Amino acid sequence: MIKRVLITMVALTTLGLAACGHDDDDDHQAKDQSSQTTKSSQSTSSKTAQTLPKQTLDQAWAIFVKAHPDAQVTSVKVDRETGTYMYEITGNVGTTEHEMTINGDTGETVQDEEDATDDNDPAIKRDGLKPLKDITSAATKKLAGSTATEWDLDTDNGQVQWEVSLQHNSGEHVVHVDAYSGVASDAVADD
Repeated sequence: MIKRVLITMVALTTLGLAACGHDDDDDHQAKDQSSQTTKSSQSTSSKTAQTLPKQTLDQAWAIFVKAHPDAQVTSVKVDRETGTYMYEITGNVGTTEHEMTINGDTGETVQDEEDATDDNDPAIKRDGLKPLKDITSAATKKLAGSTATEWDLDTDNGQVQWEVSLQHNSGEHVVHVDAYSGVASDAVADD
């Protein structure tokens, strides 16, 4: 009788330990899967998705022209200040320079300044300018895994072009993109 009780207890103990070991394996598998999911979501979140202002360049340009109908646009800058995209559009009327900052999300005028200037910057023709999303795409294709962070439209040696700043794991880079054709130069490290 004692022998049967002992055998039963040993069998139950063995089954119990086996079950615990099996549960422990399940716990390890669940932890491994959870760890893999966390690593996957971390690597996804470390890659910043490209965003652009809600207001298009056309919309921002129209706001500037409405406020300064005689001004000739000479440069445009787009960057992110305190988490919000801002357009900074500069234009001249004779010897007066107008510089307007426009909220890229809402279209509201943040600042509108006027100064005397003797700069003779050439006017940028609006017709035919590629949209900012096309310029961004052309620039980021030159450096895989990069994100555009700042755009400067200006005339350089008679050519109207965007200078696009790219953020990349290897550091900051710059790509020049023709504003009308969308043809981009190679990415160059920004020192």
